[in-house]
Amino acid sequence: MRKILMVFFLIVVSTITVYSQSEIPSNKKKSIVAEDIVRNNSSFSFYSKGLAFKRTAVQNRYGSDFSINLNKAVDYFKKSLELGAKQDLVYFHLAQCYNLKMNFKKAVFYANKSIDSNRKFIKSYEYLYLLYMNKKKYKQAVNSLELYLKIDSNFIPFLQSASEIYYTKLKDEKKTIFNLKKIIEISERKDVQNYRLERVRYLLGYIYYKNKKNKLALKQFEEVQKINSANYRVIYLLANLYMDGYDLDNAQKYASLFIKNKGADLKMSFILGRVKYIRGDFSAIHDLRKLTNVRTFEGIIS
Repeated sequence: MRKILMVFFLIVVSTITVYSQSEIPSNKKKSIVAEDIVRNNSSFSFYSKGLAFKRTAVQNRYGSDFSINLNKAVDYFKKSLELGAKQDLVYFHLAQCYNLKMNFKKAVFYANKSIDSNRKFIKSYEYLYLLYMNKKKYKQAVNSLELYLKIDSNFIPFLQSASEIYYTKLKDEKKTIFNLKKIIEISERKDVQNYRLERVRYLLGYIYYKNKKNKLALKQFEEVQKINSANYRVIYLLANLYMDGYDLDNAQKYASLFIKNKGADLKMSFILGRVKYIRGDFSAIHDLRKLTNVRTFEGIIS
């Protein structure tokens, strides 16, 4: 038993101390190791107390002790830093605390401090992004994502979020397309979740469709169909695109599929009537006449 304890003690000493034998006087080695152990235990103790008070504050956000608990959490986190706690984690929690205290500037400050202390700590980039999004600072939000993408350019969640911001908020189709194509390129060599790829291909296809690049749009929408055959928004667009290109078989196929699953639809009925008429089936005239009283483009030209 004594031998086992001695081996354990040697392992502890060898892993905790970072000084070479020549740097430490023999009579001080034991005291330095003991101080390190106490220091590490103290930093963890303060860090744990910070987490506890932060959790209590969040759980009782509208309670009378909310601010008190949050202030205690901040104090304990800062004390843990002084004693050598892991900086990226503590700064991350401080950013959250200051956000709860409605102090946006300090929340951003500590989120950035967390990133500076550990460039690979994804949570801090994500939190910085959320801070800016909540303030509708969309350019800064996307910059937060791209800061991490400089480290890992293939991180799909950030690529996709950046593409959504560029498209919906910053109205930058060029950068949207760049990110969407990047995700598709990555998907050709590694697995990407279907729900992500469906959205990526749909958005890329819709941008092409809006800009009348029909062949490129068709390619993306057909890929969406392979991923999710029940995406009726895409089925609707495919019927229209194939009709515009006079691909009668596919126009009929998708218009019929839409009506079968979603019920009667003016546009889809118009496409089916046109297909019949172009093919010389004049019974389509009866169907098209039903649309003449409808005050839409399809009704007017019927």
